[in-house]
Amino acid sequence: MTFIRRILLLVLSIAFLGALGVALAPMAPRLADAVAPLVARAGSEFAPAALIATAPMEPRRFTIVERPDLRPLLPRQFSYEPPRLGGVIDRETPDRSGPRPWQLYVPPGIADDAAPVVVLLHGANRDGRSMIHMWMQLARSEGAILVALNAPEGGWRVDRLDEAFLDAVLAEVAGVHPIDPARLYLFGHSAGSRAAQVLANRHPHLWRAVATHAGTVDPADLRAVTNGPPVRHYLGTEDHIFDVATATAAGQRVTALGHDHELVLVPGHTHWFYVGGPIFAADAWAWFESL
Repeated sequence: MTFIRRILLLVLSIAFLGALGVALAPMAPRLADAVAPLVARAGSEFAPAALIATAPMEPRRFTIVERPDLRPLLPRQFSYEPPRLGGVIDRETPDRSGPRPWQLYVPPGIADDAAPVVVLLHGANRDGRSMIHMWMQLARSEGAILVALNAPEGGWRVDRLDEAFLDAVLAEVAGVHPIDPARLYLFGHSAGSRAAQVLANRHPHLWRAVATHAGTVDPADLRAVTNGPPVRHYLGTEDHIFDVATATAAGQRVTALGHDHELVLVPGHTHWFYVGGPIFAADAWAWFESL
């Protein structure tokens, strides 16, 4: 190819590209709109990492409030045995280590619609009936189903709070009465309070919210989650087992791990649950349903 022919070919190529650019100019906005979703798609092979937009995780809130109105009267003596409770059904469901007992309470006259469920975790040296006793009045007035789990031998353990067992229990409840999975709540007292917060953290998609009384969770048992359910923790300022400073530090850590956390201090209240239990149940329920 002669030098002149090369020059002519170059001139024709430049002219062709210029004409093509003029022809495509009106289409540029539409091409940009078509390509934009590909560029924005996270993890796409079409977009370099610098172009992938990631939404920041919504910050969680830690709050402390004082509620003197929740303070129950002190009992004459610190002894408690749950009475015989009509309508409570004893159930048993296996987990990885064997059968686990639990109790079910479906209030009489409950509507046929899917009902909310409150799962209850008892304190040390108690059983599920003690929790149902404290919540029974509320369950009757609000049409809520109560499920009280019994701790395995040796007390509540992180490795025995598995999702398969929970799913099996809830399936049995649904076989007795329809349940509303969007209104599945969790409440625990003392050792059950600590276990409830671990349970909510390990299986956050199950629960709408968790409320607890007395037991401060050990943050070392928790993991970082992106969508943890909110936690409300009731604590008496005269609790002889769990102090306010430790509960405050734990609540701040729980918030950093992905849960809204509200520490509700009850001035003058102690660790004792079996006088004021219905008061805390009613307040926790009002909070649950406000969310």
